Amino acid sequence: MTINPLAVERTSFKRLWLIRIGLAALFAGLSSNLQASGLPDTLPMRIELDTRIIIDGVIDEPAWQNINAFSGFKVISPDTLADAPLETNIKMFYTERGLYFSALMTQPPETLIERLSARDRFVNRDRISLSVDTSGTGLYAYWFAVNLGGSLMDGTILPERQYSSNWDGPWRGASQRTETGWSVEMMLPWSMMTLPASESGDRDIGIYIQRAAASLDEDWAYPGLPRTQNRFLSRFPKQKLGTSTPSSNSPSTLMSRRILMRSTIQAPKRLGSIYSGGPPRPFRLQAPLTPTSAMLSPIMLW
Repeated sequence: MTINPLAVERTSFKRLWLIRIGLAALFAGLSSNLQASGLPDTLPMRIELDTRIIIDGVIDEPAWQNINAFSGFKVISPDTLADAPLETNIKMFYTERGLYFSALMTQPPETLIERLSARDRFVNRDRISLSVDTSGTGLYAYWFAVNLGGSLMDGTILPERQYSSNWDGPWRGASQRTETGWSVEMMLPWSMMTLPASESGDRDIGIYIQRAAASLDEDWAYPGLPRTQNRFLSRFPKQKLGTSTPSSNSPSTLMSRRILMRSTIQAPKRLGSIYSGGPPRPFRLQAPLTPTSAMLSPIMLW
C-alpha cells in the first residue's frame, strides 16, 4: 500500500496543533483572571478624560481592568457552529467620544500568521473584526478589522450581508503579540458614524465580532452567524448605550453624516482623507478633511 507523505505530514501537523491549542488554553485559564461570559445588555460607560488609553495593542491600562470580558465564539467557517478551539476574550466600553474595544486572543505563538499590506487588502492572516450597527435596527453597519501586524481594514454593511470597503473612517487600531497569542485595541469615534436621533438620549447598537485563524483556515464569530444563513445584519445582538453618545444633530456628527455607499456603486479611490458615512441613498456625499475646506459644500457623486 502506498502512503501519501503529504497526507501524513498534514495529519501530524494537525495533531501537534491541537495539542498546542490544549496547552495554550490550559495555560491561559490558569494564568488569567478574566471571567469571560456573554455580551452584557448594557455597555459600560466611562469619562473620556479618565480612560487615558494608548491604542498600541497592549491591554495594560487601568481603564480595562474593571471591564468584564466576554467570549463564546463559534466556528462559522466551516459552518459547524462548534465552540471555537481557542479563547477570545473581548472587552468593550464607551465614552462621550467613542467606542473602545479590546481582544485578548489565545493561540500558540508559533502558529501566528502575520502579513503586512496596504489598507483594506484581504490577505490570509490572523485577524479580528468588529461590526457596529449604529442604527440599532439592522439598516446599516460599519465594520473595522485589525490584522496581526497592524494593517487596518474597514467599510460598511447593508442588509443583509452586503459588505463594502469603499468607506474609510478616521479610527485607530493596533495589534501586539503576547506570550500566549496576540491582542488588539481599537478606538472608534462616534463622530465618524451616523447615529439616529434619540429623544431620550438612550439608544441601542448592534454588535458582531469575527476572528480569522489563518493557520487553521477557520473563522470564528460572536454570535455564530454562518454565511449559509440568509439573515445576518438584522440578527446582531443589541446593546444599550446611555446618554453620553452625540446626537445626530451635533456639529461633530453633522460633519460625518454622509451617505453609505451602495454595494452596486463603485467610487474612485480618494486622493486624500475623506469623511463619509450615513444611511443608504442613491448618491454619496464626500468632503476632504482639511482645516480650511471642512466646512465647504460637499461634492455630490452620482
